Amino acid sequence: MTDKEIMEKKDEILSLISRLEIFSDLAGLDSSKGSDIADNQNKIFLEKLFSFLSVKNFTGGEIILDKNDTGKSLFILVKGEVQMLRTTLEGSPFALSNLKAEENVCFGKAALLGEDFHGSSVKALNECTVLELGSQDFLSLCNEMPAQGAKVIYRIARRLAKALQEATKDSLTLYQALLDEVGMP
Repeated sequence: MTDKEIMEKKDEILSLISRLEIFSDLAGLDSSKGSDIADNQNKIFLEKLFSFLSVKNFTGGEIILDKNDTGKSLFILVKGEVQMLRTTLEGSPFALSNLKAEENVCFGKAALLGEDFHGSSVKALNECTVLELGSQDFLSLCNEMPAQGAKVIYRIARRLAKALQEATKDSLTLYQALLDEVGMP
């Protein structure tokens, strides 16, 4: 896909963005609901966000995100299928999941809050198109429209808190299994 094709599909892309979990509090682009000020501000925020997006195309097998790279962008999958990868302690890669564009997928969310390392690598399984949103553009937009920015940051924070809770639970489960294995109560 090209920038021109994305521009031609602006309404479709805005609809996709509003369905993503982190932007879902900004949904309500349905003009039949009336002209509420908050809905109008949400729409303006999403349209400005759209203007910051850049198109990136990948072929099957290409790495979109490397977990060892510093994250500076959010990526929204608009075409294709990707595989989320992690590595074992020995450095062997293993697949966490395969995700399709139809599933309303984005990755690199934490990078919107500032530079961060990715938790996983992301590999294109076939021809993929992603829309990239740089963290500096996002933070600039949040400064310009803080009410809408706060909604998105809140969603990202909730997602990160949930991931931390799951990681803590997994660690406790592994610790208990280790204690059981060595015969400690």
